[in-house]
Amino acid sequence: MKRSTMFVTALAIFLTIADTVTKQLMLTTPNDLVPIIGNTLGIVLHRNGGVIANVPIPMPIILIATVVILMVLARWLYTAWKNGQTWIVNALIFLIFGALGNLIDRAVHG
Repeated sequence: MKRSTMFVTALAIFLTIADTVTKQLMLTTPNDLVPIIGNTLGIVLHRNGGVIANVPIPMPIILIATVVILMVLARWLYTAWKNGQTWIVNALIFLIFGALGNLIDRAVHG
């Protein structure tokens, strides 16, 4: 495994864990805003009831579609890895871990 791919994988894992922890912390705060630098910078909890632009789609369909997309991305990752396409591998790692984070959110929090 190339050094850049190892770094990207570690970073993607870290960001996925940080995303999950941050969401858990936000769900336990009394309000949906946590200021970081006064009123200039903060974390805001936004709930998306649908997929894109809050379009309501039943949760089982969202979960199944996410798993199918993850399978397609995993196959693409395998092909790119075999062909030595480092940039595509690195990009797909971020996409896959982002999709995994979304799958965890949807499965745990609805």
